[in-house]
Amino acid sequence: MNYTAGKKVTRIREEIVKAGNPIHLTDLYQDSVPDQDNAYIEFKKWKEGIKAADDAVSGNANEQRPFLSEPRLSPEALTELAAIMASYKPMIDELLQAANKEQLQIPINTEKVEGVLQEILDRSQEFRSMARVLSADVRLKIAQEKQEEAMASAVAILKWSQLIARQPTMVSYLVATAVRGIGIHYAAEVLYAGSVDDVSLKGLEDVLLAFDTNAQWKRVIYSEIPFFVDVFHPTVPVATRHLWFSLQSEADYLYTMKTVAEKQLVQDGVFVSVMPSRESDFGKSWMFASVMPAMNATQEATKRIDAQTRCLLALLQWRRQGGTAKEIQELNLNGAWAKDPYDGGFLKFKTSEFGPVLYLTGNDRVDDGGGEAILGQQKDVGIMPMAKQAQFSAKEK
Repeated sequence: MNYTAGKKVTRIREEIVKAGNPIHLTDLYQDSVPDQDNAYIEFKKWKEGIKAADDAVSGNANEQRPFLSEPRLSPEALTELAAIMASYKPMIDELLQAANKEQLQIPINTEKVEGVLQEILDRSQEFRSMARVLSADVRLKIAQEKQEEAMASAVAILKWSQLIARQPTMVSYLVATAVRGIGIHYAAEVLYAGSVDDVSLKGLEDVLLAFDTNAQWKRVIYSEIPFFVDVFHPTVPVATRHLWFSLQSEADYLYTMKTVAEKQLVQDGVFVSVMPSRESDFGKSWMFASVMPAMNATQEATKRIDAQTRCLLALLQWRRQGGTAKEIQELNLNGAWAKDPYDGGFLKFKTSEFGPVLYLTGNDRVDDGGGEAILGQQKDVGIMPMAKQAQFSAKEK
């Protein structure tokens, strides 16, 4: 049994490598990106400024600032926000330009494998601060009626999320997904606020259509394999590492991760199940409890952000048509992006005094009416104007 399990491990490893996917940490960071092509250069340059600007617009545990939380900003708040943004203008301009680069390579020390995951976590989280700073810039530009500049900042957040998503591991990917969610929210606010020129609308559409859910899913699942091979498995006591149960566990892990990565999360525009069941061989293994929660969280985050992207594309079409449509059929949507990926039906559309609420049924496949169901309970998935969210929040108080 020991020999058979060892052969199985070797075979699956060879299959993964032959297909061009990583087995070791060094495989994840083997490419060297020239400084002029690496968006991290600008980010690193402004790292301290980003943190200071984030504190100024978001606040901290002792003081919460109104700039990102209040649906409407007072004249005094807008004056203060304008002063903050003006003091960081060179930084913001460079971050907007860096978002257009094709690559992002964060330097990670892979020699000390036991600290790699924490280092990735620390580095990835820093991008949330940048997203909040750019979000404040969006809000200011909307208030100043500079719609195209506001959209440029929102699109930059989305582009940064694409760059972050190319970093390996679920940790980086989940941060990228959170940043993308911020970009979707603020791009929607620009569309709700008023007309946007065709060039800006096309720029937003292009970046949204560039998100490839299945490709991202495949990349992130494969990127976890080196952490088992180089970080986790070596911690198994040497005396037991090569015994049958240890080798069989590695074989189960490699086979399951490879199988799950190769499955398409979206087929014909609809979500499908890709996770192994508890009755499967992997589901019965001791690794199920440690690995599956992270994979399930990644799957759910991927599904929700895909769904929100569809809603934003529909809102974009609403704005492109003049912002007068009252029903989903008036938008003339078609193709996979026009589907509710949970049940295969149409996207849902509800009017409000602030603009349409666009939503999908969520995991329960039940139309809970959008609105409040999108918020706390998260039964439905969608987007709505910040002012409408504020109404619902006020009702709860």
